Amino acid sequence: MVAGAAAGVSLATMRGARVRPSVGRTIATRACAAPVTASPVSAPARIGSWPFHLLAGGVFPAVAVDGTRALALQACGAEESSLRVVEFDPSTGSSVVSPPFTRAAPIASAVAASRGAVWFGESRLALEGASDTPPYELALVELRPRTLAPERTVRLGRGYGLSLLDAPGGLVVSTGRQLLAVDAAGRVRQIASFPGVVVQRIATVPGGAVLASLFRPSAVGPASSTRLTVVDLASGAMTASTDLPGGAEVESLAVGARAALVAVSRNGSTSLERFAVPSLRHLSDLSPSLPATLASLNLSAGHGAVFAFGATTVACLAPSAGRVAASTTPRDAAENITSLADVSGELIAALPAGIGGLEAPSRCG
Repeated sequence: MVAGAAAGVSLATMRGARVRPSVGRTIATRACAAPVTASPVSAPARIGSWPFHLLAGGVFPAVAVDGTRALALQACGAEESSLRVVEFDPSTGSSVVSPPFTRAAPIASAVAASRGAVWFGESRLALEGASDTPPYELALVELRPRTLAPERTVRLGRGYGLSLLDAPGGLVVSTGRQLLAVDAAGRVRQIASFPGVVVQRIATVPGGAVLASLFRPSAVGPASSTRLTVVDLASGAMTASTDLPGGAEVESLAVGARAALVAVSRNGSTSLERFAVPSLRHLSDLSPSLPATLASLNLSAGHGAVFAFGATTVACLAPSAGRVAASTTPRDAAENITSLADVSGELIAALPAGIGGLEAPSRCG
């Protein structure tokens, strides 16, 4: 295991609207063998017309926020066979790295901060069991803030992968089949369970609730279906629900002050739809406002805006007003953002070649 201080990261200082390129050490390469999936090309200087400044090369499956600091998962090993958590402070360049977590699946693991603690959601592929058994063994690992040393592990059993949210009452966890709450002492409480469906995406709703997309797969009989639902965190009650017609699946969702944006996939194409929260009344379709046809789309809630990013567009949106504030078009696969987080007004984005700072126009808020 590699101590965080020994595998230190020195990243660029970011102030105001500008992100300065890194001038110090980057993530220790000896402590993280480059995966074979690492990008063979260098990071671009721009994503479309928006400036981008590489902070560290590598494969980063997820980016999250810890107050004024950024959290990221970094994949190591030839086959991305090991994950570690990187935490850095954009204002000072200080950073730490957790010990490695071997055999953790990048696509099903997660990281989040809640109530002064950093949580790594570990998903390990487990192939034994009946054909309808969820494919991952799940665990939560609490990491000590500022050192990222593991303090305790909470086993969660089998599931479809982990999603983590910081909510007013503490950490909210989706295992793909249930929603759980974890308090500061590491105690786990079930909020709600969803027999026969898979919880695909979750997002925090103001007022102590979670918006979830529930997918019901179907090999035979009726077609697969998706429902959006608002779940009250205190009672576990579903306070609002709406079905998405036409065999739709939710690629991503994010919630603003009074509206939710949902990237909905149907028959290979994506639409961006807007719903009122908490009622889930359909408000509008924002897809015609974007500059290109959407092949796929991810969403991330920022300070006053929701950012949409994918292979064909990067945009900031005002969900309450139902409009696109600014957008740009990536030029090639090297500019495809895979994860993005707003850290105190600074955008931290992961690309195929690494992680860095993205400069959005001032009208993005």
